[in-house]
Amino acid sequence: MNNIEFDTKNIEINIKEKFPNCWICNDHGIVFFNKKINGISYEFGAKCKCKLGKQSSDKIGTIENSLAEHMAEENFTRFKKVYPNLVMDLVG
Repeated sequence: MNNIEFDTKNIEINIKEKFPNCWICNDHGIVFFNKKINGISYEFGAKCKCKLGKQSSDKIGTIENSLAEHMAEENFTRFKKVYPNLVMDLVG
């Protein structure tokens, strides 16, 4: 078997830390969530209420307010764990 070597020293990763414009969908326009019905877990999709979500198909339902609030809170908590310094700069 041939050994393959990768030269990674010239690869530069530029990931700019920035807040999403929408905390509900993280700027994707669509959200996915799981819901249990009769003990069976199903995955559902809904379009967001943001600008990107409004560009989605009308055949996809819009996310409900209570679920939107929950997802925004979860996404912010996840973001805060990954970028604590950025959040602290915002809060002051």
